[in-house]
Formats: sequence, C-alpha cells, structure tokens
Amino acid sequence: MDLDTLNGQAEKAPSKRKFHDPISKLPDGKYCLTLTHSEFVDMAKFYKFTLQYAVEVSDQETINSKKEFLIMKDDDEKAMKNLQDLKATLKTIGLDVDNWTKANGRAFSEEFTRARPAMVGMQLMATKKTNESNGNTYVNVYFDKRILGDDSKPVDGKPLEIGAAEITAAVEADKAADPFK
Repeated sequence: MDLDTLNGQAEKAPSKRKFHDPISKLPDGKYCLTLTHSEFVDMAKFYKFTLQYAVEVSDQETINSKKEFLIMKDDDEKAMKNLQDLKATLKTIGLDVDNWTKANGRAFSEEFTRARPAMVGMQLMATKKTNESNGNTYVNVYFDKRILGDDSKPVDGKPLEIGAAEITAAVEADKAADPFK
C-alpha cells in the first residue's frame, strides 16, 4: 500500500476501536478455562508476556484467546503496574513468583519461560467483564482461582502450589514426552 492509498483508507476507517477477540462474543460472567500456552517475547519497545487459554463453550465449540501483559521499556510507572498485575495473576494460579529473583537464581523472565510446562493444562475459573470508555469497548478476563475438586485438589492434576521443584519436574516431564524440545 502506498502512502496515498494509506491516507485515503485512513479517512474511511472509523476511529472507534473494534474488539476482535473471540471471547468478546460471550456474555460477561464466570467461565472455566484451560491454559494452553505461555510465551515471553522481548520486543523493541516492550516485553510481552502472554497466557493463552481455551474456553469450552459447548461440546462443539471451544474459544481460544489470550491474556497479554505488555511491560513498556520506557515507562517505569506503567511497567511496574503491569508487572504487578502479571505477578498477581501468576500467584493466583499457584506460582511462587515472589521467589523469582536474580538472587535466587530464578530471574523473572527466565522462570516465566521455564514454567510453561507447569502452567499448560491448568484449569482455572475466570471472570469476563466488558467495559466501555470514550466509545471504545474493552474486554477483560481475570483469572480468579484454580478449579478444585471435592478433595480440595486441582482438577487438572497439577500441584496447587508450584515452586522451583515443581517447575523443574514439569520441564523434565515435558522433555521426556518430546525429546526434540
């Protein structure tokens, strides 16, 4: 697209934000979801931490979505707020994030990446809430807690509390299941 075409298209495009996340079609409320992937990416202007999840709507339909935390490299105040939200989310699902320190040999970004096999498959209760502001629609999904069975243990079979030993065990089990990783 050349610059003239861009300028013409910009005149036609509405300035209202349209939310395309498939989760937006569900009504606000509580949902059971399963974590399917996690990823850390070091980008030019920010660090991106992503938690992908699936919500089974019916026997025939599953909605896949993600929760992203963008940690700006040039805005310490906003970065601290987003890091706080990320850490609170990870702590809610049972990860020992307060111990993810360089002094413990567990730098945060490295431990987030290592914890992927421990997180994938977790079953969580979450709240979906839609907000409107300045004509824009925002959809937020909050991870509330792990789903526990009648025996007060997580239904996903993973430990309720996940520390260094549990992460290492999950990494080793993941390697054993797929030796090409």
